[in-house]
Amino acid sequence: AIVYASTSKIVKIPRGSYLLTNFLVLNTGTKLVGDGIGKTYLLRGGTSAQTNSHLYATIQTPAVFNPYVTNGGHVGSVTCTVTNISLEGFTLTTADGYHPGFGIALFGHQNAKLNNVEITGCTNHWAVTVFGNNTEIRGLQIRNAGWIYRDGIHMLGGDGIAIANCDITSGDDALAFGGGTRLDVSIKNVTVANCVVSSSHGHAVRVAIENTSATNAHSGFVISGVVGYAGLQRNGLVYMHSDSTNMTYGINDVTLRGLRLTHGGIAGHG
Repeated sequence: AIVYASTSKIVKIPRGSYLLTNFLVLNTGTKLVGDGIGKTYLLRGGTSAQTNSHLYATIQTPAVFNPYVTNGGHVGSVTCTVTNISLEGFTLTTADGYHPGFGIALFGHQNAKLNNVEITGCTNHWAVTVFGNNTEIRGLQIRNAGWIYRDGIHMLGGDGIAIANCDITSGDDALAFGGGTRLDVSIKNVTVANCVVSSSHGHAVRVAIENTSATNAHSGFVISGVVGYAGLQRNGLVYMHSDSTNMTYGINDVTLRGLRLTHGGIAGHG
């Protein structure tokens, strides 16, 4: 059905439980609509330890490259090959007895919408990973509690992401923006509004350039109405840092409004 559907068609997933034993690949024009959170269940069915090069039993756009291993030719910006994706109205979790992994991985995409979706139990992995342009995330519910490396939403690179009215429970950073030590790709034009976050071991919001050779800055962040708690009090409930030795200012143009955050977790690492 996904292969058949074009930009003018919707793949409707009725209420029930559906086991994913391989990638559910989102090509251009993919529109998946379930009957609602807690009604339509997509169950990850991975049977071995998840690694960064093998994101199976999850939802993803075609692997343009592996952003955790190499920049794949992406320097400064993202090459987008998949457009117009829409995901709405379902719960993504792990089937009983299977190994949990990543949730939704949007790589090399443009104009994607993720609305009213619940993601749970991505043990030691991120619930939503974004590497692309013009992403809208609204009404997302993430239940990814536990130890470190269990991020809520993590954007690796791109231009334009709007996150609003989300409820995020994470073991590590609830909202993270940064490409790690290998990528040198800008993150630009980010808005976050009216979100509830609960992080046991990480930051509520983290903006980072960890690549010491990076030359492409992050800019244009407007973060408002974020409430809740996080675990890392000593280096920031909201933490913004650049390790680049090639830029005087790696993070620019940041606005914070109406944040109400407390230290209510465990300062486990950082």
